[in-house]
Amino acid sequence: MVNAGTITGNTTAGGGNGIRLFDGGSVTNQNTGTITGSRGIYGVNAPVTVMNAGTIVASFANLPGIGSYAGGSVTNLSAGTISGGLGISGADTVLNGGIIRGKTTGTNPNDVGISLPSGRSFFMRSGGANVTNQSGGTISGYAGISGGLYSASSTVVNAGVITGKGTHSYGFGIYLSSGGVVTNAASGSITGATGVKLREGASTVVNSGYIGGASGTAVYLSPRYTDRLVVLPGATFIGTVNGGNSVYGFAVSTLELASAATTGTVTGLGNQFINFAQITIDAGGSWTLTGANTIGTGVTLTELTGATVTDAGTLVNKGSIVIDPSTLDAGGLIGTGSATIAAGSTLDVQGTIASGETIRFAGPGAYLYLGDPDAVAGRVTNFDVAETILLHGVAAPSVTYSSGVLSFAGGGFALSLASAVTVTASMSGDGAAVTVLCFCANTQILTPSGERPVQALAVGDQVTTWRGAARHIVWIGVGKVLATRGRRNAATPVIVRKGALADNVPCHDLHVTKGHALWLDGVLIPVEYLVNHRSIEWDDRAQEVEVYHIELDAHDVLVANGAPAESYRDDGNRWLFRNANTGWDLPPQEPCAPVLTGGPIVDAVWRRLLDRAGKRPELPLTNEPDLRLLADGQRVNGSLRPNGYRVFDLPRRPRDLRVVSRAGSPAELGLARDPRVLGVAVRQVRLWQGRRLRVLDAADESMAEGFHAFEPDNGYRWTDGDAALPATLFADIEGACQLELLVGGAMRYPLFTEAVRRAAA
Repeated sequence: MVNAGTITGNTTAGGGNGIRLFDGGSVTNQNTGTITGSRGIYGVNAPVTVMNAGTIVASFANLPGIGSYAGGSVTNLSAGTISGGLGISGADTVLNGGIIRGKTTGTNPNDVGISLPSGRSFFMRSGGANVTNQSGGTISGYAGISGGLYSASSTVVNAGVITGKGTHSYGFGIYLSSGGVVTNAASGSITGATGVKLREGASTVVNSGYIGGASGTAVYLSPRYTDRLVVLPGATFIGTVNGGNSVYGFAVSTLELASAATTGTVTGLGNQFINFAQITIDAGGSWTLTGANTIGTGVTLTELTGATVTDAGTLVNKGSIVIDPSTLDAGGLIGTGSATIAAGSTLDVQGTIASGETIRFAGPGAYLYLGDPDAVAGRVTNFDVAETILLHGVAAPSVTYSSGVLSFAGGGFALSLASAVTVTASMSGDGAAVTVLCFCANTQILTPSGERPVQALAVGDQVTTWRGAARHIVWIGVGKVLATRGRRNAATPVIVRKGALADNVPCHDLHVTKGHALWLDGVLIPVEYLVNHRSIEWDDRAQEVEVYHIELDAHDVLVANGAPAESYRDDGNRWLFRNANTGWDLPPQEPCAPVLTGGPIVDAVWRRLLDRAGKRPELPLTNEPDLRLLADGQRVNGSLRPNGYRVFDLPRRPRDLRVVSRAGSPAELGLARDPRVLGVAVRQVRLWQGRRLRVLDAADESMAEGFHAFEPDNGYRWTDGDAALPATLFADIEGACQLELLVGGAMRYPLFTEAVRRAAA
């Protein structure tokens, strides 16, 4: 049947239908059509199909605009309106781009926009319903969508507006009586007394739009079933989001923070979001935690491959955090929980780690950055080969390890090792990098019977030391680690090229981990401090690295590929060895020579080996740093004043302000032994607005992102070429202002563009 006019049934009697389809059928109501009656359209015995672009109205109390006992499909186009005590009742499939409206003026909770079919209907239907509300579509009623009791789970996809009567306890936005899936698109809005409630069936809610509950509950998932809430960046919840299952319940609810092209923001883990035993950050997802967040007792937060979570505040962790493999940046960690750093993962904690917290290493490439090592009171466990702890602002020579405690100038914390390894510290970037040292597979070790591969040696064998003595091996440790290309860490080997130290020394390229020391000029120097990017360089192509520790009866210098390299030195951790060892009663070994990581001897050795490597490859250099500011992405040039300050005029307060310049690594350029990437050395920042002056000295710890550690001897702090000035500098500043930078030093910078131009010519 096609209707373009007016069809009217008795509007005062329960049986006065506009159209009755006794054995099913189809109705097309065009945009000029109107169908009215006690029910607009009523179907029994067989499914009905309705296409509506006009008006379908039920005027009798509590009856639907379209009702069907036997199911069917309803398509309501953008110009269409379907209304009544109920908008639609009993349809299996609804596609809406217009208006579907149930009565909201009474107190009958059955007066809903769409009433889903029940498994206890006359025809014992048990299939779930599918409702799609398109952008521009609206569904409203005492409840927006409700029903499905004793049926299979239903599916609702919303890109428009779904509204329940927010002043009544049954005024849900969506209520699915047998569970199901609700997907709310970025343009979607679902509101009611409770935004979404699902019962008696496994439930999933996916939200990238708005879900709000006037009674204080935005989402309530089904108890006793495995439920899932997926949150995408941009999603908003007003009210509590309840997983439905207690943390220690029979079934588990999961909160999933999804991956998207943008970074998402979430607030209230453990407070607004409750009763989720599992919190998962999807692979590649990027999320910022704001406000108060708690990982509760019994709750596990898992970050999957490539995910990033940032919490500038203090994260309360009473449960378990698993970083696998991904990145977590936190202002602090307090509570009584644990955090596991899996292979290739990074945990960056800028402040406190409370005494109740445990940090556990769990694989090669695991990296722990401690922004305030003095504030670490928790335990760090399972530390092993190819894992790194970076102690910000700590001098490497002050770091020692003994009896399960890592100590350094200003503090220390409990550190337990996974195996028998030697803990070593070296300067790296803005602090001390704590790692372990060893040889790589196929290194040739000199023995009284000639050279033998390190992996072919055994406990009890003899080796020949650099001084020609024969010593027995008392222990060999073996490990296999993974290095990540393009990301240097403790697993990345250093290659000492053939002839780098002297003629034919080493006789073949020598591969060792970065903390392994070479014996030169009567001292031991960890090889990473000798890297010159020509004859001694990082092996950035390495992926799987097999490593070995060789311990002698006393610390000494081995001959490895013809080069003088130290043996393993037990500095008090012998009790951690898992293999049989006859030297349990031996005291901790003393180094056979001083271990140096800096100073005039190391500088002289580095320069000598660099000169030996030959002429530096031609690369155009300049003394001009091209210093400028980047204010909200826009370049701002400055002018130099006689007092040494470079002055920049800012027309408005910037949200993001960066000090940008050319940059380069002195070590890579062959200028000095400094491996850092350096921009300019900043002594002081001054901000003027009229007569108001705010001063930021280089010693201020808020100068962090893009800045290296403060150098008290020089009174400045180097940038890395792209450094962010802290937002606190602009607190209470509005309108135009003037920023002054006092630069205490620069360097010679590579001109990469010029080098490319010359190469092309």
